Amino acid sequence: DEAIAGYKEAIELDPKLASAHNGLGVALHGQRKLDEAITCYRKAIEFDPKLAAAHINLGSALRGQGKLNEAIPCWRKAIELDPKNAGACNELAWLLATCPDPKFRDPKQAIELAKNAVQQAPTRGDFWNTLGIAHYRAGEWKDGMDSLKNSEELLQGQVFAFNGFFLAMAHWQLGEKDDAHKRYDQSVQWMEKNKPQDDELKRFREEAAELLGVKDK
Repeated sequence: DEAIAGYKEAIELDPKLASAHNGLGVALHGQRKLDEAITCYRKAIEFDPKLAAAHINLGSALRGQGKLNEAIPCWRKAIELDPKNAGACNELAWLLATCPDPKFRDPKQAIELAKNAVQQAPTRGDFWNTLGIAHYRAGEWKDGMDSLKNSEELLQGQVFAFNGFFLAMAHWQLGEKDDAHKRYDQSVQWMEKNKPQDDELKRFREEAAELLGVKDK
């Protein structure tokens, strides 16, 4: 609330200050006021079309509303403006690798974007996770496993199941069925303890269960 008040004051002093409109959008976004946040991001872009952060944030808000057709061009624009923006590359790569609607998936492009993100920020375990999933989606099981294990090492189990379900599936695709079931079981335990209601993990768990032939709950 204090941040919102501060940004509004800044906008009163300079109505065309793009960074203030973007900041106000971020604050409203944090309160899940997506319509208001989107209005702010669009204002920021109106006053500074080259503000990559506003394009990234607009994409995230639109994704939150399920408007993927509108969100994807926002991230593409951000990357066009700032090709080394690791956050934008990872955001788009994640969507292209994990989108619930397969028509939006593009594993090869996701790999390219995720590699860019990892190159810019090699210690970001979440970026390595995106790269690993992108490799898996492209049928590159071994490369996917290597990237996911790198993510696991960097994150030290912080998001264990996000790596684990895909590691389970990669093991299965490589014929390592005992390892696959072990990873799957560990991931289920972690998820049920830490993020039982996470929608993305639910999808990944269902996908892994189907592949492994597990009668999941």
